[in-house]
Amino acid sequence: MAWGTRRMMSSMVSSVRTGLTARLWQQRWDIQKYKQNATKMQYSFPPKKPKDSFLRAELKVHSDELVRDQYLNYRGGLRFALLLEDIDAFAGNIAFMHCNDGDPDTIVPTLVTASLDRLDIHDPITLNLGQDFVLEGNVSWAGRTSLQIDVSLFPKSELLTTNSAHKLRCSMVFVCVDQKGKAFPINPLIPETPEDERRFKEGEKANLVRKEERKRSLKVSPPTEEESKILHRAMTVPDAIVDGLPMSAVSMQSVTIMQPQVCPLVRSPS
Repeated sequence: MAWGTRRMMSSMVSSVRTGLTARLWQQRWDIQKYKQNATKMQYSFPPKKPKDSFLRAELKVHSDELVRDQYLNYRGGLRFALLLEDIDAFAGNIAFMHCNDGDPDTIVPTLVTASLDRLDIHDPITLNLGQDFVLEGNVSWAGRTSLQIDVSLFPKSELLTTNSAHKLRCSMVFVCVDQKGKAFPINPLIPETPEDERRFKEGEKANLVRKEERKRSLKVSPPTEEESKILHRAMTVPDAIVDGLPMSAVSMQSVTIMQPQVCPLVRSPS
């Protein structure tokens, strides 16, 4: 998702979005309203600290009945796709907080979700709706035009504890682009604490891994001679890939009747 356009989004809150995403969009709109008459591109990039982009939001899936009904799936758990939508909006606000220069004359930065780089779930994917949750996150690494945002989800009851039982942790990568869609500089990140330093180094390693993977992508270069031989052997020699499994061994199919209904039999007139 792109966060920030020349045209300020006055109708950004939509009935098809979750309540949390709508609130986050509204929060973003309220913060960036001071730039609505801006005409210049950002030219100053003051360094930011991880705490400058810290954000917290509540997900009241237990205490608010309307919220619970929106997130409830047919198994009685949380609709995970909606949670991912919330996380994207949540991370978008964090990215803006980091890149915001405070200058009313410069255009709102356009920040695009590049990837969900990592997602760790420490609980069954069908999260229990018997408790409220809290989302927390901030920028953990920043390069020249991209930044990494770490987000965690944990029960609200553990908000004040030192070692919260995180149900989910993820890292998202955002890229800043100009009005022509080309990469645009962002504010550098200055780690403060040892924890900030550790996360910054992890973010730098993850960025190097992404760069190497892009170099090996089939969109950039064709398969190597060794890879071509493996593919040819797999296609022509039965049971050639001894370390793998045939597709038929891992196929799975299921059918779920979501809203069963009984329709009365209507006889046509004779």
